[in-house]
Amino acid sequence: MLEIEDLRVRHGSRLIVDGVDLEIAQGETYGLVGESGSGKSLTARAVVGLLPRGITASGSIRFRDAALSGEKAFHAVRGRRISLLMQDPFAMLNPLRTAGQTIAESGGAVRERLREVGIDDPTVAKRYPFQLSGGMRQRVALAAALARDPELLIADEPTTALDATIQHEIMELLGRIQRERGMSVLLITHDLRVAFTLCDRLAVMYAGRIVERGPAREIAAGPAHPYTAGLLRALPSAERTLATLTGIPGSVPPANTVQDRCAFLERCDQAAPECGEARPALRPVAHTRESACLLPVRPAPETPTDERRPQAVGGTLLKVDGLRKDYRAVRAVRDVSLDVAAGESVGIVGESGSGKTTLARCVLGLVTPSGGRIALGTGDRPRHRLVQCVFQDPYTSLNPARSIGTTLAEAAAQGPADDRPTPSDLLRLVGLPAAYATRRPGGLSGGERQRVAIARALAVRPALLICDEPVASLDVSVQAHILSLLRSVNRDLGTSLLFITHDLAVVRQVTDRLLVMLNGQVVESGPTADVLDDPRHDYTRRLIASLPEITFEG
Repeated sequence: MLEIEDLRVRHGSRLIVDGVDLEIAQGETYGLVGESGSGKSLTARAVVGLLPRGITASGSIRFRDAALSGEKAFHAVRGRRISLLMQDPFAMLNPLRTAGQTIAESGGAVRERLREVGIDDPTVAKRYPFQLSGGMRQRVALAAALARDPELLIADEPTTALDATIQHEIMELLGRIQRERGMSVLLITHDLRVAFTLCDRLAVMYAGRIVERGPAREIAAGPAHPYTAGLLRALPSAERTLATLTGIPGSVPPANTVQDRCAFLERCDQAAPECGEARPALRPVAHTRESACLLPVRPAPETPTDERRPQAVGGTLLKVDGLRKDYRAVRAVRDVSLDVAAGESVGIVGESGSGKTTLARCVLGLVTPSGGRIALGTGDRPRHRLVQCVFQDPYTSLNPARSIGTTLAEAAAQGPADDRPTPSDLLRLVGLPAAYATRRPGGLSGGERQRVAIARALAVRPALLICDEPVASLDVSVQAHILSLLRSVNRDLGTSLLFITHDLAVVRQVTDRLLVMLNGQVVESGPTADVLDDPRHDYTRRLIASLPEITFEG
């Protein structure tokens, strides 16, 4: 179906993708995984001739044995025989057009396409994107992408940041449509659970190169490259609380800086001198497997389970009684009560629209409750010194025009005058070099920006830190580092956490107690391990059942 040979992508003279070879068969789902900056999305965009301005591609791309070269050739297949589904459906859906207009414009029969993606409500066709939930928008975007019966669908992070149950539905939907049509799928994702669940084969990309490829389940059972093994070890578990959360140190280097050696050399825990002497080629390690590593991967010792639970060190810090929040005719939060003790970590899980974020905004004082009571701390300590928030996107709390040091100093100035932390103190607290104080947010990686956002929140030494999906869009290795940092903030500093997420594996690693929300109400609560191991409510069982059933080793 698709054959790529020696694909190289450049931004001017700078090499970004370095010699990728790839073959996708008829009816196959092929995965492309790796951290941000590995070159996955640019590889996919090169296939359909949609590289950003100033970025060029060389090499051979053949679709059904016909060469794709030049805009005329790309235009003949793009949107017709090859279709693209993006991570953010807003990138595909015109906000000024209804769902039905978008699908019709793509050349499809509206009702038929909506039914194919599981939408039986005919009124959806008359709604605009902002009137649809995230999962519904992704279904409409998929319907538009399938409108002209493509032979190959390129899906770029189609389930990132979706709720567990919606993600599960989209995954099942993609699988069903792929089987029914005999369509090929190229799935780009940094979510290994999604890749191993959906894909027949996959390639692991790192610094613009493919470092491992083969059948998906064989790679999951025993990775042949230390980078793949590191990604698997960084995955949090929904079944047990890990004593340590291990991410890969460092970050992905630019492809043009590692052309003459193993690109993973500086981050590898088993590197040998010969790894820095030449670039290792992909070589067979089994009948259907290849790896670009000179050495066999050493099995990692199993991470022990952490049975210890941090104990509350004080009285009740936050108490919420009978909280309600109405938006006209919609009751977003319905009679919710909860409490958080000093030094405790409490998690809240649920789908989009369950009321999690509205509850947090009420506690932060960003919205006014319609009823109920919130008691936070004691005495006259200002609210901003009692509670701070870490959001999913650190850009919401970092000014891109200011240096990191200026941002942190400004935040610290809002705290108590005695023993005020310096920017260097705060950077060291979150594991960043003091020299980062001179940088601006644009010069940092996503994980580094999130660390700075946490440092900013801790600058006033809050008693309670509210984390609203703080790792939802981060690579698995960076996610492990951030979760480990938050556990340290809770256990070592005694800062209470109210941790909001849709990821059950993540919430298991950082919380003592768990509340499950549905339609604005708490439907189940208790110690985190008890709720996840022995759920009592049907909705909690459904959330747990939506997790991909993959056994990871290595």
